Amino acid sequence: IKHFCEAPGMAKGIKHIKNKPFKIIAEQTGSFIKNYPILVIDDETDNASVDTGDQTYYDDENPDPNYEPKTINRLIRQLLNIFEKKAYVGYTATPYANIFIHDKGYTTTHGPDLFPKNFVIDLPIPENHTGLEKLFPPEIIEEGEIYDDEIENISQFKLVKDSSVWLPPQHKKDHIPCTGIEGQKLPRSLRRAILSFLITSLVRNMRGEIHAHKTMLIHVSRLTKVQKEIQMQVQDEIEELRDILNQNIPSEKKSLIDEFKQIYDEDFLSISNEHPEKVWPKAEQIFDDKHLKMIINQVGDNVKCLNRETEKGQDLDYEEYKRAHSGTGIATIVIGGDKLSRGLTLEGLSISYFLRSARHPMYDTLMQMGRWFGY
Repeated sequence: IKHFCEAPGMAKGIKHIKNKPFKIIAEQTGSFIKNYPILVIDDETDNASVDTGDQTYYDDENPDPNYEPKTINRLIRQLLNIFEKKAYVGYTATPYANIFIHDKGYTTTHGPDLFPKNFVIDLPIPENHTGLEKLFPPEIIEEGEIYDDEIENISQFKLVKDSSVWLPPQHKKDHIPCTGIEGQKLPRSLRRAILSFLITSLVRNMRGEIHAHKTMLIHVSRLTKVQKEIQMQVQDEIEELRDILNQNIPSEKKSLIDEFKQIYDEDFLSISNEHPEKVWPKAEQIFDDKHLKMIINQVGDNVKCLNRETEKGQDLDYEEYKRAHSGTGIATIVIGGDKLSRGLTLEGLSISYFLRSARHPMYDTLMQMGRWFGY
């Protein structure tokens, strides 16, 4: 897009330089590429593609032809405008912004706005999909509670601004998450979620899914500095579990195993009758030294923070991991914010822990959260 559209206005012709991209060499408006069609596919089309500026419309509903749209919207429209034959397809889980684009938006230089003028298709929801309807059905909204074996409401977090809370809904980029309890870095609910993920990974391995990827999602802040702090706290928690197993202090080890067994009994075996087709190993099979150490070591080596500041080599590459580990799938805990909510697939996602304020009318926040659970 940049090669076509960075120059002001459009061009009356293009010049091809050997081994280099097309470059605009003159200023002109309108479609000058007539014999070659273009298809533009826009993923997450509600996010950056929508012009958030305020174009003037006169009494006769004609738009200001000299209006300058926002950058991404402008570049997409310029690219489309230079082709006579073109098609534009947009995908999004949250199309609210798109249907509110003015249907007569237009400028001389950029052509028509990206209003979905031809049709909008609502994709069907498969039976095996866990999404918005599962997380936030009407009865939950009315009753204010979540009644589901697969979802646990995190009750210790309230909509407060108190900076002493581990993570208030509204916090600044330099906030250091702190429980205020000596010797407890993470909230009880997050520790329980991490232990649940370890149990899930152990059970899946015993069901023969050793080559499948296993992922836990933690989304509690969109601020990169705060995400890094949480990554370090989660890493410390895993290291403490590793130390308990390696140091082999009988009282500490027994306490940890009892905690694992309690979660397994309350949250896993309690629903085993509903899924008799699944293999449900006995606790003694799961929580032995060999299996526990293996999964804790694997997760401890793969606690990742994914955001725009993630350095190359520290990101998440499922297939590269499998190639480097003789086909074994990764078991990873991923901490992040907006990068996780748009365009990134977390394979083998089994435990999701999130805190997010969704103030009216931020419906896209709810919808994007809902789709993380996927299949």
